[in-house]
Amino acid sequence: MAERSERFEFPGGQGDRLSGRLDHPVGAPVAVALFAHCFTCSKDTLAAARISTALAEQGIAVLRFDFTGLGGSEGAFANTNFSSNVDDLVSAAEYLRAHYEAPQILVGHSLGGAAMLRAAARVPDAAAVATIGAPCDPEHGTRQLAAKRAGIEARGEAEIELGGRTFSIPRQFLDDIAMQPMQASIGRLRKALLVMHSPLDEVVGIDHASRIFAAAKHPKSFVSLDRADHLLSRRADSAYVAQVLAAWASRYLAGEQGTLEQGPSEAGERGVVVVAAGGAGFTASGPSAFRLVWVSPIALSGAGLGPGLAGLRMIMVFSKSAAVAAAEEEVAFAQSLCTQPQDTLIAVHRLYEDGDVRETFRTLRPRNGPKPARAFSFLEVEGEDEEESGEQVEFVARGE
Repeated sequence: MAERSERFEFPGGQGDRLSGRLDHPVGAPVAVALFAHCFTCSKDTLAAARISTALAEQGIAVLRFDFTGLGGSEGAFANTNFSSNVDDLVSAAEYLRAHYEAPQILVGHSLGGAAMLRAAARVPDAAAVATIGAPCDPEHGTRQLAAKRAGIEARGEAEIELGGRTFSIPRQFLDDIAMQPMQASIGRLRKALLVMHSPLDEVVGIDHASRIFAAAKHPKSFVSLDRADHLLSRRADSAYVAQVLAAWASRYLAGEQGTLEQGPSEAGERGVVVVAAGGAGFTASGPSAFRLVWVSPIALSGAGLGPGLAGLRMIMVFSKSAAVAAAEEEVAFAQSLCTQPQDTLIAVHRLYEDGDVRETFRTLRPRNGPKPARAFSFLEVEGEDEEESGEQVEFVARGE
């Protein structure tokens, strides 16, 4: 738990008093973060509260606040827009700088993530930016707004229901969003970027995460929130986001690479380990680990959207008692992939069943020996398991 939460007000971008809450860690903070909540939400939503509290447990102080016209803040929501949200974020950062400590980490959820990408250039002390389920194109980033766009343009405003509440969205809100140079802002970020998104997100599609990642320059990382919904309704998902974020951000903080002080777990000491896969095999520094929480590309392949095997760096959060067995299992599995004959294709089939991801493997080899390498080839293969999967994919329907 956070040591304490401090409530206060500060002036927002339009001069209205904004309601803020600063979650303090036990002892001196190793860093300060600024959190932007989702569209029409508040600082007290489950995701905002849980992530902020979990970050405080990792030694990071977090300011979360209500945007103008929302929650406990003054002002009229109908008079706000995307630009005013960005101004509120800059005002919050300036308040922290003047009265506490400048934020080094910027975190935004949903449309708050897009606003944070725009505000980041105006927060010079920040070294790292993290987005959670954020749209790359705010104008079409949420399906609720996209569905109401025609009505808003025809009548000047329209009502949308979000989280059980009804909001009136004026045309000036859409006009303002349409003018935001998001791609250029992301490309000029000049800060470390962590993109977190769920492939199951039904509010902001995961394609937005791909576009944010592609537009950004390194250092950048991506983490899939594989079983989470858009609002991170499950406590475990919020805790996971905070744990990954803290480990990732530690690399970019001032001082000793931002080493975070971790509290002891039931299984023993906690910390961070780096494992690198190189041409000579796997090497590790730091204690052994049991769970991967961050993957960062060192050497890139293809279009630069993912790590190459020759340079894969993994940062893990560990429980010491379980470390050795888990590490040996991972290394043994990696080594087993290297013993296959040349021209062998190992196919992985993943299914999501009963809340778990299940994997099956097939080893395929060309009939009648190796074939010449081409960019694209269609080969007859003979495998260890010739049984066809019962899962069928209709590609034509998916393309429509």
